[in-house]
Amino acid sequence: MNDNNKDLEKIVVDDTVYMTKLTPKFAERKAYAPRDPKKIYAVIPGVILDITVNKGQRVKQDQSILVFEAMKMRNTIKAPFDGTIKSVKKSKGERVAKGELLLEFE
Repeated sequence: MNDNNKDLEKIVVDDTVYMTKLTPKFAERKAYAPRDPKKIYAVIPGVILDITVNKGQRVKQDQSILVFEAMKMRNTIKAPFDGTIKSVKKSKGERVAKGELLLEFE
């Protein structure tokens, strides 16, 4: 690269290489880390209406594990895969904030 391109970063999108200057906010961002699929988090604030599983219980994929109410809508949270419940972090009637851990699989 010549001196005019020294501040440029290489970005690859769909196998196409682009040279671009990064904003300070973008350059200092936290690296993306995928969430652990064994942990179930609240995606929006709400209230736990019912928990249908217990610690140590085996569950099948798509089995109801809890009922969550947010914005006056009831949402049934289902097991993403077959597994065993490692821990239940919340209880029935408890308010939860966005991003709070609800339960974990082994």
